Amino acid sequence: MAIDLFERTLIMIIKRFKHFLAAILLIIPVSVSHATIVQIQTSAGDIVVNLFDVETPETVANFMNYVADGSYDDGYFHRLVPDFVVQAGAYYFTDPTDLDSVQTITSKGTVINEPVYSSVSGTIAMAKVGGDPDSATSQWFINLADNSCNLDLQNGGFTVFGQVISGMEFMGAIAASQASRTDFVAIDSITVLNGDVDTSEYLVSEPVLNTLISGSGENSSSCGSASADSGGSTSGGFLLLMLAIFGLSRRTKVEA
Repeated sequence: MAIDLFERTLIMIIKRFKHFLAAILLIIPVSVSHATIVQIQTSAGDIVVNLFDVETPETVANFMNYVADGSYDDGYFHRLVPDFVVQAGAYYFTDPTDLDSVQTITSKGTVINEPVYSSVSGTIAMAKVGGDPDSATSQWFINLADNSCNLDLQNGGFTVFGQVISGMEFMGAIAASQASRTDFVAIDSITVLNGDVDTSEYLVSEPVLNTLISGSGENSSSCGSASADSGGSTSGGFLLLMLAIFGLSRRTKVEA
């Protein structure tokens, strides 16, 4: 009887140690490399993003902290402006089967602004509070057009911390959804595909520098269709209130 109890206790200790070791192994690569390539798995299709972990280290580290603990899992795109931006990183569902369980992602604090690159089409940037350049927390947005003329000088410039290397074909469908109780694009999870520190060879094109904020000359982008709307606003209280009142009736699979 004593031997049997000892064996059961030993097995339990080994199992717990395995879980602890697995958790440590998952955390170590993220904290070291900040994971250069991530995949955003959505109900519209998968979006693969190459992060600028060398040029915008504080922002990438901040973003990866939310990725590492699953803060973005079971979230959705809450701000949709066709030909401008789609925005996420504000809300999630505590229970994916209960679409009335929407909650606000808990902030891990603000991150310093790093406006190195330009807000051209296909880039991902941090959202922030108007009039406060260093106010970014969890929210991020993807530029659907060349928004450099509008965003590169606005609010100290926006921190572009990565480039979409596949999945832009889904952006039209995402932007056309309503982020309402009958039509929204879910974010199932964000996972690491390549944790190498330098994966610049996978970039679709050479990143465009934000030369407007530096005063070094005209931005090298074409400044195509600038929107009068401000980019990356973190205000979303009204939408959250509406979701709480009406609830989200279903999780929509959007066809690209």
